[in-house]
Amino acid sequence: NNGFYKYSSNEELATFQPDNAVRLYYDNDKKFETKPAGVQVHGDLMLDSDSDKAIFGASNDLQIQHDGNNSKIVHSGGGNLVIEAAGSDEDVTVQATDDVFIKVQSNENAIRCLGDSGVELYFNGNKKLETTANGIGLDDGVKAAFGNGGDLQIHFDGTHSKIQHTPDTGSLFLGGDGLVLANDDLSQYYLIAAENGAVQLNYSGSEKIVTTTDGVNITGTLKVNNSVVKTGSRGIFIV
Repeated sequence: NNGFYKYSSNEELATFQPDNAVRLYYDNDKKFETKPAGVQVHGDLMLDSDSDKAIFGASNDLQIQHDGNNSKIVHSGGGNLVIEAAGSDEDVTVQATDDVFIKVQSNENAIRCLGDSGVELYFNGNKKLETTANGIGLDDGVKAAFGNGGDLQIHFDGTHSKIQHTPDTGSLFLGGDGLVLANDDLSQYYLIAAENGAVQLNYSGSEKIVTTTDGVNITGTLKVNNSVVKTGSRGIFIV
């Protein structure tokens, strides 16, 4: 072996082995050595200038640097930048102390993960869905669409809430053992329907028409063309 040493303590500075490794030391600790496949660093690899880059590839395709403000991993050659966990049952974790942003098309928002807040999903740079403390939220005019052709659509247009069945064929079904139409806080019922039972229509929360096995029961006055329908000993008459 050939080597260089500190004469006072026989401390190794560098060693050179023919047909073998070159090793560099710091305070007698090995920090760098050549290998048949390349080099191995023992400890930290430090580039202490903001303009310095770690560059990989024959055409400088992959670059890693800190530019004074941001830390960057830049892929500029052919192909793609791939981050892969190749082992069995291994995961990839992207972690930040605040937010995580995924952008496409040179700065177009795709996914925004906000610390202590929601996740936002975008289409062509426009927000379409976000998670909230209560579930998910859609902006005005954004539709939840179901079916191959978006046949069923649910949305709020800025004024009205809408459930739409859009094809020319088929129907919109609402099913259940019981069906209730009510106001926004469910304190007042407009219609109440029960399986194998009655359908009840209300006015201001009060029962007015109820279907029965024989027909209907009416509470109050029945009018036809604004004329009152009454019953008496001689039958039904209009006044």
